[in-house]
Amino acid sequence: MNENPLQSHHDVIEFFEREYRRYQRYWYPDLSEEERYSIVLEHSQNWAELLKQIKGLKPGKALDLGAGEGTDAIKLALLGYEVDAVEGTAFGTEKIESFSRQVGVKVNAIRMDVHDFESRKTYDVVICNGLLHYINDKNCILEKIWRATRPGGFCLLSLWSDYTPVPQVHRIVPVYPDTEKGAVWSFFSSDRWKVLYHENQRGRLDHSHPGLADHKHSFIKFVAQKTGFMD
Repeated sequence: MNENPLQSHHDVIEFFEREYRRYQRYWYPDLSEEERYSIVLEHSQNWAELLKQIKGLKPGKALDLGAGEGTDAIKLALLGYEVDAVEGTAFGTEKIESFSRQVGVKVNAIRMDVHDFESRKTYDVVICNGLLHYINDKNCILEKIWRATRPGGFCLLSLWSDYTPVPQVHRIVPVYPDTEKGAVWSFFSSDRWKVLYHENQRGRLDHSHPGLADHKHSFIKFVAQKTGFMD
């Protein structure tokens, strides 16, 4: 039987709806608020590169696709960005609004499946962190990212690679890791982008969320700048 990719993504949304309701904090529940949203404490290398690139720039507009509970979106809002956070789950959207209020910032939380999202504006920063391994047709979403990023704007993207087989504990819903030189690599290798950071992380132990036995993932991570001139 052929799998319907859109139905598969609907199953992913239903899964995260349940998990976001089950846990007060699903992503990195052991972090303090200071650690979660800090822009001065140690960050992953892709975030460190993004912060280096935007340091000193006037904050503009930012987009977070597949925003989850809003950690990345809130971090950008704390830097002064006007942030749109697109999230497919109702409870995740509520959490984004609630958690952003708790730290005194405004995030425009948009409840919408990313397949249905089309931006009418462009953004200085676009985040797509942990979304694309749940998407079969990656090029569809990658082109949305391209259209949403203004010339000279930045994109941070992270997803699972297939270097590590999908752990059995994650086969609750369909997942589609990319190959290390697959759709995402091809997307950023074109002359439409200047790659600022690229890493293939392999076999990393996952501690990011509760409810699953210990397991490992491999990741593809990029930070890139869209070629062209700023307005």
